[in-house]
Amino acid sequence: MEESKGKALAYQIIDASEQAILVVSQDDFSIIYANDKAKEIFGENLIDVPCYKSIEMKSQPCMDCPFLYLKEHEEYIAQRYYESLDLTVRVKGNGLIWEDGRRVILCAVQNSDSLLQVKWQRENLSEN
Repeated sequence: MEESKGKALAYQIIDASEQAILVVSQDDFSIIYANDKAKEIFGENLIDVPCYKSIEMKSQPCMDCPFLYLKEHEEYIAQRYYESLDLTVRVKGNGLIWEDGRRVILCAVQNSDSLLQVKWQRENLSEN
């Protein structure tokens, strides 16, 4: 029972973050979990879709992905250009082992509010 309380608390912390947070499988690049901020920026249909398709809008994995070989307990901060939003953002990745034993990267978009503002501006322009 304590383990399930710990998992629930971890999800609450991720969900409460002001940053867009994604949990990405290192094995197949699929997004395992996304908080509300991430869904607001990148769309609701993120889960089980590879990050290179849903975030980067590409048909194959990014060859320059700085998180590709990140190991458990390692951290890396990178500048990433999101072509779909034409914006460079700072992303922090942490290598973790997920609850089911998968190797994952916890990705936090550190300037999420900038991404969200750009998205809203573009949506408003396209409506007018």
